[in-house]
Amino acid sequence: MGKLLKNKCILIESEYFDNIHGQKNDYWNSYWNAPFILNISGLIGDIPVIRMILKEELFRRSDFATVGVTIWHALARTYFFSSFHHHMNTVTDNWTQKYKLDEEFEKRVHASACSAKKLAYVDYSTVKNTSVFHQMKSHGIKHTHAVVNLNLNKYLDYAETSSTDYSLPRHQSTPVFKIEQLMEKFYGIDPFDLYNFEPSHNALMHASDY
Repeated sequence: MGKLLKNKCILIESEYFDNIHGQKNDYWNSYWNAPFILNISGLIGDIPVIRMILKEELFRRSDFATVGVTIWHALARTYFFSSFHHHMNTVTDNWTQKYKLDEEFEKRVHASACSAKKLAYVDYSTVKNTSVFHQMKSHGIKHTHAVVNLNLNKYLDYAETSSTDYSLPRHQSTPVFKIEQLMEKFYGIDPFDLYNFEPSHNALMHASDY
């Protein structure tokens, strides 16, 4: 949608975006749901028809599968960061308030091929065990932060290399993002598989066969 707007293939009145409230990650939904005007000579129709045409054009792209895996990978990483902050916010001890993820570890997460399910396991295990350590040992905040970093790397190592998987599948009540709905519509892969399996070209193409 962004490239279509940039190339003026579709037009959206600027006043529409003045009414958008929320975070930057809400903008995708806003773009997709915005009332737009098609600006391509010889092509007319209502929004559902136009979206169908745009979808057909997307299927013709040579990098269609690559784009899908890239989005899937980004989703898994988004789940990691949101899950980590969620678990940290459930801890009442003050050691969580000034903690900041190590930049090198963030690079590890972005490079990792793990599923969102396994990354959520890394989050939960790290916060749970660090919290217990802090309460039992009564160490200072700086020491506890070092233990967080140690646990994050330890559990990510385990998630990436161990044949044993202790992570839990996506819960039935987990909210479904708009981008996950679009992935299911375009690629045939549902939100549960997006969460439970590692992003890969083969998995994406296998899902699209059904």
